[in-house]
Amino acid sequence: MNQEIFSEDGRLFLSKKMGICLNDLSQKILSDAPSNTDFFKQLVDFILTLNPPYQYGELGHINNRKNHQYLDKELYNFFNKFNFGNDSLEHFIFDNIRHAFINYCKGGILEVYKYREAEVWYPKIIIQSNIEDKIDIDKLDQEITIYRGTSDIEYNSSKFSQPWTLDKDIARDFAFIHYATQPKYNQSYFKSKNK
Repeated sequence: MNQEIFSEDGRLFLSKKMGICLNDLSQKILSDAPSNTDFFKQLVDFILTLNPPYQYGELGHINNRKNHQYLDKELYNFFNKFNFGNDSLEHFIFDNIRHAFINYCKGGILEVYKYREAEVWYPKIIIQSNIEDKIDIDKLDQEITIYRGTSDIEYNSSKFSQPWTLDKDIARDFAFIHYATQPKYNQSYFKSKNK
C-alpha cells in the first residue's frame, strides 16, 4: 500500500530514519485524502531536501527556535501552494508529519517518539532498535513485569502499541485518567472498574 504513495527514498526515510509505520500513514492518507496522495509523495520528497540551518543546542537554546521557525516556514510555504485550507483533512495529516519531522531534525527518532501526539491520530512510531547510548540490559532480572494502559479494543485485539512502563500506577493513569475527556472514552467502563 505505501509503495503507491511514497518514492523509494521517501519510504526509506520515513520508516528507517523517522520510525514511521508506513502502513499506518498510508492507511490514513488513503482513507482521508485518497485523491491527494501525490501531495503527500511530493511533501515527503520535499522534506528530504530540508536541512536545519543552525546547530541544535541544549533545551531552550536560541538555535532550536530558529530551526523550528525555518522548518515551519518552509513546510507551510510548500503546503500553501496546494490551497487545501487549514481545516482540511490534508492539513491535519500534513501537520502531524510536519510535527514529527521537526522533532526528528532536533533529536532523531527518540525526539519523534517522545513528543508524538497521543490524543488524536499521529503517525505510528515503531522503534526497532536501541536508541539510547547506555544499554543496561545486563542489569535486568531474568524476568520483569511491564505494564501498558490500554483500551478494551487494544487489549482484545492483542495488538499492543508502544510505550510500556515498569510502574503499574502510570499504566493505570493512561488507561483511566489521561484520556477521560476524549470523546471515545467510555465513562461507564471507567466507573465500574474504579468501584
